[in-house]
Amino acid sequence: MADVLGDDTLFEGFCLTLYDTDDVLLHLCENFGCLERYNELAQNEVYQKRKKYKCIITDYAMAAS
Repeated sequence: MADVLGDDTLFEGFCLTLYDTDDVLLHLCENFGCLERYNELAQNEVYQKRKKYKCIITDYAMAAS
């Protein structure tokens, strides 16, 4: 887990794919001691666009199933 939290690309992937809600992810980052890092990532425009795109894909997948 330390490797994932220490690498920028893996951390972003972790945030995008493993946890659907911001509340759950925020709580997890508090527990792992990476809340500041998550807050920085959450302010990143590219991350926000990727997150919105992921949500659209998830919504379509849920509607199709």
